[in-house]
Amino acid sequence: MRVELYALPLVLTLALLATPATDTLRRGVATLIYWFSVMGGGVFVIAAWFYWTALELAIPPKLHAHLHTCSPATGPDSNGCRSCSRAPIPAGWIALLLRLKKSRERP
Repeated sequence: MRVELYALPLVLTLALLATPATDTLRRGVATLIYWFSVMGGGVFVIAAWFYWTALELAIPPKLHAHLHTCSPATGPDSNGCRSCSRAPIPAGWIALLLRLKKSRERP
């Protein structure tokens, strides 16, 4: 049995306990952490949208074919409303990033 499995729920707890320590960071370090998290999250979101587009809309066709060979049970999303309901999530994320005030607690 792996011990790491039992330690996984502690990650969120430790992150919440470390939040007040951001007040002691220098401004440059806090900004570095913030921009690293924004860029890392942005890369993840762009990759997720790229793969979703390949899976649902077959753009690009080679990646679409590869994804269907990996998991042939997935089919295109026939419900357009469900696809449109996913669009506000990245828009809300970008709006949140633009509205954040500069502070040491931002990361």
